[in-house]
Amino acid sequence: MPGGLSDPPSPRNSIWAAHSAPSRRSRQLPPVSGVKHLMLFPPSDAPLLDYAARRKGQLRYTWPGNFTRASVSEHRVLFASSVNLTEPDEARHGAALRLARPLRCEIRGGETLYLPAWWHHEVRSAGAPAGEINLAVNFWFRNETGPPDGM
Repeated sequence: MPGGLSDPPSPRNSIWAAHSAPSRRSRQLPPVSGVKHLMLFPPSDAPLLDYAARRKGQLRYTWPGNFTRASVSEHRVLFASSVNLTEPDEARHGAALRLARPLRCEIRGGETLYLPAWWHHEVRSAGAPAGEINLAVNFWFRNETGPPDGM
């Protein structure tokens, strides 16, 4: 996708694939240190992001650098897009992504992003100057409205 979040993950950088907040949750995202680059997609772009139901799972981390995912239920939920926005499959997703209208922003320590419920987003985190860690806190709020039409 032109203008995507293209820096590869590294010990100082990470990518959280395109996803939406859990149903009816809005949030504030204030980084404490480091930088977050976001691509934000309005709810109307959801059909373009190729969501697929996946089993609920639990992520586990084993030192050093080994992540595994274990299924904890046969129940399937829609959580994350199947599109790799860093290196999209042009044949599979190109036409749909050209119709998407993402907004891009960058937030740093001392700033806060309000992310409304139902908005889809991909986040790339980058280390702070002088090799500091990247750290952010999420504040979640229940939204009493339903999803936009078509979701």
